[in-house]
Amino acid sequence: MYDNSIVVSLLKKIPYKFKKAYQCSLIKKILAEIVESFKYLGKGSSFLKIFVVNNNIFEKSLFYKIYCKVLDFAYEMIEKLRTIVIKGKKGSVINEMVSKLFKDKKEAKNTFYLFFLFFGLTILTLNLFKGEILGRDIIISFFIIIMSLIGIFIKNNREGVFNGSLLFKFIKNIFLVDEGR
Repeated sequence: MYDNSIVVSLLKKIPYKFKKAYQCSLIKKILAEIVESFKYLGKGSSFLKIFVVNNNIFEKSLFYKIYCKVLDFAYEMIEKLRTIVIKGKKGSVINEMVSKLFKDKKEAKNTFYLFFLFFGLTILTLNLFKGEILGRDIIISFFIIIMSLIGIFIKNNREGVFNGSLLFKFIKNIFLVDEGR
C-alpha cells in the first residue's frame, strides 16, 4: 500500500543502513573484545555453570521448587479474589461511577482534564497558604491548569482545529502515498 511512497521507502532503508554501519564499526569490535574477555574470565567457573548448563541444577533444586509453589499459590489466591470482586461489583456505587467516568474515550479525556485541573488548583492553593508566591511549584501548577483548561475547551473542536492547522496538513501530506507525483 505504501510501497510507492518516497518517504516510507526511505524510512524502510534506515535500519539496514544502521545495521551495515554497525557491522564495520569500532563499537562492535570493542564490545566483541569485552565479551571475549568475560568468557575467558568465566571459563571453568562453577557459579556460571549453574546458569549456563542445559540441565540447570538451579531448576532441580529444592529452593526453585518452593519458589514455584509459592508463585502458584499467590496466583491462585489472586484469581479467587478476582472472581469474588467480579461477583461483588454488580450494583456497586463506586463501580457505577467509575464506569460512567471512563465510558468512552471522550469521557476518559474529560475525566483526566478535570482531575489535572483540580490537581493544579490544589497545588496552587496549598502553596499560596504556605506563603510561596513565586516558586517553581506555582509555575508548574499554572502550567497544569492552563493545559487542562485548553484540553477542556478544545475537547469538542479538536478535529476542526487539527484539520485547519497548516502544520498538521504538512505532516499528514508527508506520509500520503506518492502516486507518480
